[in-house]
Amino acid sequence: AGFTGEWIPVCVIGVAAFFIVKLGFELSQLLAASSDTWSPAKKSALIMLKTLSGFTAARYATGLVGIACLAALLAPSAHPILGVIGFVFLLMGELLERTLYFKAVIALKMPGPVKV
Repeated sequence: AGFTGEWIPVCVIGVAAFFIVKLGFELSQLLAASSDTWSPAKKSALIMLKTLSGFTAARYATGLVGIACLAALLAPSAHPILGVIGFVFLLMGELLERTLYFKAVIALKMPGPVKV
């Protein structure tokens, strides 16, 4: 009861669904930009939408291309290379997401010196 052909579509759908939910959650965090009150979340969202808009667009584009490649694997005539291409695009999207996080996060308090 190894990894047989009948489980492949289930896994592909599961991975694609996970990334759809993840992108949706990340997109919902950008809604803080329209908030009336200033908060660290609003500042981060505005940085992502203005200063880092190219990174933000690339993050969502690579994620969507990766998901589309995985979805295309479900077609009977799909070439297996689509799985590799999808993985590469999803990996690029995740690396962009990490870059965005570390460039756009607003630190609430900077750590002080180490006390001995």
